[in-house]
Formats: sequence, structure tokens, C-alpha cells
Amino acid sequence: DSCATPAFGRDPLPLVAFPVGGLYRHEMLHHLEVGGWRWRIGYSSASLASVCSAVAAGLGISLLPVRVVSAGHRVLDAASGLPDIQGVRLALYGSSGLSRAGKALESQLLALCESQVLSV
Repeated sequence: DSCATPAFGRDPLPLVAFPVGGLYRHEMLHHLEVGGWRWRIGYSSASLASVCSAVAAGLGISLLPVRVVSAGHRVLDAASGLPDIQGVRLALYGSSGLSRAGKALESQLLALCESQVLSV
């Protein structure tokens, strides 16, 4: 789910990313590295709203969930030459000996994740 603004034509490619360890960052950087793209981090924030706003303002491109794409974004497809990233998988790991509260939290997280997948 790549979103872009006029930043796409720049070299090195300016990126808008979450901080190290943040959502989608590793996936985006890995695919660009494998594809031989020259890139730089133009803007970084831990806030999804800030990342979306920075992309819309032209500070760089980013990998974002489809559900946050707005009129201020342009979606780049495989014809752009960028890596064709098919999606990011989310995994939930839980201990087999979870307490009652832990099991309730696990159940709520699974329900939330399933609702997000179905709404995208």
C-alpha cells in the first residue's frame, strides 16, 4: 500500500517512516534495498496521522495501510517501478498459560485484528 506525492521523482527517494522498530518501516526499507533503490528518511514520526500528513505534504513516500489513504495521497502501483508489496502480516503470540485477563485480552485483540482485515 504505497502512497506518494511529488517526492517520488527525487533521488535519493525521500521516505516518511515510523521510528526504528515502528510499523511498516522494516518492510518498506527491506523491499527498497532488495530493489536497489537509493533512499533517505525525510521525516519520521511514531504517529500514524503525522506520517499520513507528511506524505500528503510531499515530504516523502511511505508504506501505509489502505484504510488511511486519503485524497491527498497517490497510490503507486507496480508500474511505478517500486517493489510490489502485497501486504504485511500481523502475528499474535500468547503463552499457553495465560491468566483469565490475558485470555480476555487475547480474544479482544484477535477480534480487533479480524475486523480490520475484513474492513480493508
